[in-house]
Amino acid sequence: MSGATIAGGGGRQGPVGKVARLGVLALILVVVIAGALVWHYGQGSSSVASACPKKSQVKVAVPDEMYSLVLDQARAAEEAGGCAAYTVVDEPAGQVAQQITSGGDSVPDVWIPDSPIWVDDVSSRLGSGWVTQGGTIATSPVVFAVPKSLQGIRKYNKKTDWRTIFASGLPISVSDPVDSSTTISAAATAEQVTSNVKQRNAFFKSLITLSRSSQTPRALQDKATKGSSQARMYPATEQQVLTFNRAHPTQKLLTFTPRQGAPQLEYQWVVPVKSDAPDAKVLSALYERLTSPGVKRQLVAAGFRVPDAAAPSPAALPSYAKMISQPSSSESVLAVKDYNELAKDARMLVLLDVSGSMTAPIAQGQSRIELLEQFSIGALDALPPTTKIGAWAFSTNLVGSQPWLDESGGIESIAHTPAGDAFKANLKAAVKTLPDLVVRNGDTALYDSTWAAYQRVSASYDPRYVNSVVILTDGANDNPAGGLSLQQLVSKLRGAYNPAKPVKIVAIGIGDQIDKSALDTMASATNGLSYQARTPQDVTNVFLDAYLKRG
Repeated sequence: MSGATIAGGGGRQGPVGKVARLGVLALILVVVIAGALVWHYGQGSSSVASACPKKSQVKVAVPDEMYSLVLDQARAAEEAGGCAAYTVVDEPAGQVAQQITSGGDSVPDVWIPDSPIWVDDVSSRLGSGWVTQGGTIATSPVVFAVPKSLQGIRKYNKKTDWRTIFASGLPISVSDPVDSSTTISAAATAEQVTSNVKQRNAFFKSLITLSRSSQTPRALQDKATKGSSQARMYPATEQQVLTFNRAHPTQKLLTFTPRQGAPQLEYQWVVPVKSDAPDAKVLSALYERLTSPGVKRQLVAAGFRVPDAAAPSPAALPSYAKMISQPSSSESVLAVKDYNELAKDARMLVLLDVSGSMTAPIAQGQSRIELLEQFSIGALDALPPTTKIGAWAFSTNLVGSQPWLDESGGIESIAHTPAGDAFKANLKAAVKTLPDLVVRNGDTALYDSTWAAYQRVSASYDPRYVNSVVILTDGANDNPAGGLSLQQLVSKLRGAYNPAKPVKIVAIGIGDQIDKSALDTMASATNGLSYQARTPQDVTNVFLDAYLKRG
């Protein structure tokens, strides 16, 4: 009973309560001291954890040649106690530009493209404000790299310009612009010095060929160590040449720069707009490292040129070469667009007018049908082997009731394969029979033939190609059997046109008797193109322009 009293009474409770209070105070004191010790001994190692409860995840996209250096600096920034965990990825600038324009989780937080051309391309697609350009980290001039096995070739000199070097017939290859900005930079420079239609056509023809045989930078470097049958001259940066030469002291590349001078790749600090972007202080920590004096020296040692620093020594840029300014934003966008259009493979059904009026002359000693025959055979040889093509002749006096005749037997590849070569040979033979069809003196069943061809291409649409119907005619619709009116044709075309599976009409009117308004209306119904060619040279020029813009 007394014990219960003591436990529950107030007489013995004072000392017990005092001990309890002292225990609590001691516990608090221990916690405070322990916390102070942890804080004190954690300086330099754990202090960042308290300042950065959650590190920012920062993805940095850089081209291959700058990857190792940026990775080293990102690691150094982390080790110095920064508030970021960096992931550095080796991605070509063209590929990153595609990621940004398409959106998604793959867009980096920091982008170091090797050319402002790609920044301009992104802005042209998305509008201004989607990327923020910072300072320049490094530059490197673009030259032609000449492998040792090709150094005996002397078909060029410093007076050769960028345009003619591409069309010179020299053993030249390029990289796909998505893999290397050297190609698009060189192409943009060459396009700036095309002063007339003839030069432009020659340049674009060479690009069509080169775009079908592009190789990766590593493949070009590997072939540079081979014999002349495999080695190719190719656009490269001074930094890439210096790196190659250090690794291959007995097979060094020579360099050549066309007379206009050397364009430059420029490695800029670019920040894409993102909803979950890291804090600006986190990003600037890495930028400050990459632009520090010590890193500038490393960049020069790696072969780059750096603002406010000496050029690499020895330099790979020829002593006579001058630097040329970057193309304007509009020139950059045009160069990317033109190359991308040229690189696309075409799938076309060509309608060839064989009405009686095609016997009329277009030039001295040459009729329209003779021109069409000559042009068609030449085009088959000039088109890339990756093209798919078919041909229909159209007139009202052909075999059977329909006013068109399938001359090719389908739309097939002209690839350098047994099947492709045979198809191309048969198509050439069929083209040579066109004059025999003209002498039947038929009329121009343009509208019905166009609608039939459009249905055929649409029904067999191939998403891997740019699909089109190409019309070559010298007159206006004239069908004694009646057939479709222009209004009916246009209504059908508009109803059949599918933006997700576009088939476009490219109409080329030959001579002065064409119904240009009707051709324009037909082409417009499919978001296509329409031309008038009054001379033989015009036919070639407008066909090439149509090929360039067909996408």
